[in-house]
Amino acid sequence: MPLWAGTTIRDVVMEVDYSTDVRRNKLKLYEEWGFPEVWVDVPGQSRRRRPHGITIYLREDSAFAPAAASRAFPGWQATEIHTALHEERLSERTVQALERIGRILGECAGTGPDDDPLMRSVRRQAQADARATELETRAALVRHLLASRGVPVAANFPLDQPGFAEADVEALADIALECTSQADFAARLRKTP
Repeated sequence: MPLWAGTTIRDVVMEVDYSTDVRRNKLKLYEEWGFPEVWVDVPGQSRRRRPHGITIYLREDSAFAPAAASRAFPGWQATEIHTALHEERLSERTVQALERIGRILGECAGTGPDDDPLMRSVRRQAQADARATELETRAALVRHLLASRGVPVAANFPLDQPGFAEADVEALADIALECTSQADFAARLRKTP
């Protein structure tokens, strides 16, 4: 009887095969313990003579059988898993595969990215970073227009001005082309609807 009889197991055991062949002894133990899925990774720098890559073993009845894709992570192919685990920096292709698998798992569980606190946090940070970049780009435009007209400004200007973040780019450009000083720019910005 499996160790976790009567439960739904989405666990995956992953073995990294540098120097021993897990298929000789451990695979049988994992079968006895009732694990539903085992990934055996043979890295490129392995001392084994077997080709590198991941072999996925799925439990079918009481024994493991090799499979091309994971059952725990539906649709995730062995080649994609191996690539994802061994890239120094995730490639666009790997990110797309991870997003695809995340969507599938979310659909199975009835959840989406915003249900995950980490994903919510990452999304909020990305939005804040994008907004900061947009504001800095707009500020650089204003500083450039003022400098081209010989109007001196402080380094953090106009980011520190009330109403700057809410004003549209055309209004900022018009003010920068008409003002005579940093104080004049600030006064005109305050009058902008």
